[in-house]
Amino acid sequence: ESRAAAAEEAGEEGSNSLLAFPAESNFSGARYDLSLARYVRLSRCKVDGRGMRGDWFVLLDAAKACCTRPPDLADHPADFVALSFYKIFGYPTGLGALLIRRDAAVALRRRYYGGGTVTVSVADEDFFRRRAGEDGWEDGTPSFLAIEALAEGFDQISRLGPSRIEAHASAIASYCARRMGSLRHQNGTRVCEVYGWDGGGGVGSFVVGQGPVVAFNVLRSDGSWVGYREVETLAGAAGIVLRTGCHCNPGACSDHLGITASQAKANFEAGHNCWDDRDVLEGKPTGCVRASFGYMSNWEDADALVCLLEATYAKIGTTGRGAALSVAQGRRGSPPALRGIYVYPVKSCRGFEAESWPVGRAGFHLDRRWAVACAQDGSILTQKREKRLATVETSAHGSRGVALNAPGMETLLLASTPSGEGVPEEDSARASGWFSRFLGRPCELVEAGGGGEGAKKGFSNQGGCLLVCEESVGRLLPAGEREEGG
Repeated sequence: ESRAAAAEEAGEEGSNSLLAFPAESNFSGARYDLSLARYVRLSRCKVDGRGMRGDWFVLLDAAKACCTRPPDLADHPADFVALSFYKIFGYPTGLGALLIRRDAAVALRRRYYGGGTVTVSVADEDFFRRRAGEDGWEDGTPSFLAIEALAEGFDQISRLGPSRIEAHASAIASYCARRMGSLRHQNGTRVCEVYGWDGGGGVGSFVVGQGPVVAFNVLRSDGSWVGYREVETLAGAAGIVLRTGCHCNPGACSDHLGITASQAKANFEAGHNCWDDRDVLEGKPTGCVRASFGYMSNWEDADALVCLLEATYAKIGTTGRGAALSVAQGRRGSPPALRGIYVYPVKSCRGFEAESWPVGRAGFHLDRRWAVACAQDGSILTQKREKRLATVETSAHGSRGVALNAPGMETLLLASTPSGEGVPEEDSARASGWFSRFLGRPCELVEAGGGGEGAKKGFSNQGGCLLVCEESVGRLLPAGEREEGG
């Protein structure tokens, strides 16, 4: 009661302090010392050596930890705990909870209210009274159908047993991390850089354990990084679902990847943002690949991922580009042959095959010359955000033009101007309207470098051209779809 009274009094002066930290990192799975919650609540902490007026409160982000090791709030009495049911059960999305200790609720002062959270509201004056308890926090109609589904999830966890779930998921993740760490190229260099799994953070660190997450990046034999988007795409083709990027955790991302604040700003100025495909900039990855394991995971899941990495990166091209060609040449008894040329004029849309095609400084002529951007924020749309782009077909139209077709849409003709002025305003508006109608959202079609031959780079992620080995593609196809001898 004394703490609540002090909090209420300090709350009027706005001098309370809040410490927020996660029980488990959603980036690397690192688990943190939860005794910090009790220490902060019972001690008067200092900031920059100065004692703070008012009281200290603790917000524990348990969204990731609740999947396999939910915190014991009797031992670690956090004032507020945030959790996500989607992360626990995989369903339903968008449903979470905020746990509030009763003696801490008095310190909270909402500056707004929504429907269902007040007992009275006067239209002509600034007068209202909030409902007591949790009713004063649940704005609008609760998602009662989604809440009803939670009972099935809790029943499943009760049947399996929380301790067995943690042991099972942790064992698979540990096995996967060890196998990844042992992968080597033929020259002895490692294939995977695994983040975390080093036995803790050492003296002075709050890291005390590891959750069932394996965060990693892939290295080529020459030490260069493989983009996380490439790994995600290959895994997706093999039926493996991975998360990539910074996982909405810029702090852990910069710490593990060594990205300074100035580099992050420079990457943004260069056009990189969350959700795009620029996974390697200035020779450094902008994010990582994350494999998460839970009660539905099995050993075969871990084996499938490791075998994919081994087959794709540890055995093919493991001694450098020149050596890879020599190996292929020695095995087949004939020099490498170019089987096809594919051009993708609009980023993330289908490409077309050509028997021959001009090559310029930016790569293939017209390749990824255009991209579809969101009209609201200007971000480039890719298949990761808009899967319907994969249904847009392209074909060559004259020497400088491209024809686009999509289900239920008329043919759209695009032409790149040689003057460098880009698509004429009238044509640009027509193309933007075409994509907006097809995708059902405001879009703009943008041309790289304003068009013209002087543009140094289109909307390609890295190189202007991508060389794909036919054998590598064959490994991704089911056995029944592979061509004989291909």
